[in-house]
Amino acid sequence: MRDVATRVVPDVDTGIDDALALLYAVARAELDLGAVTCISGNAALRQVVGNTCSILDLADARNVAVGPGVDATLLGPGHTARSPARCQWTG
Repeated sequence: MRDVATRVVPDVDTGIDDALALLYAVARAELDLGAVTCISGNAALRQVVGNTCSILDLADARNVAVGPGVDATLLGPGHTARSPARCQWTG
């Protein structure tokens, strides 16, 4: 077994799947949640950052830095996973 936790910095568009992943990362002793970066995807960037901070607050992980990233998808500004588009990608 490893004595040192593995540092992770997830890049999220916090909806339910990423919220659960963040809660898991905070709870696991073998993971060191170094920071979280946010992108638009499931929602606009402002909402994603708010969701991420709320989840970290809930997990009592207020010391984890949250960094907003680009507020646009590869399809351009204003597109989210819920936007109509010819081709949608979502995880």
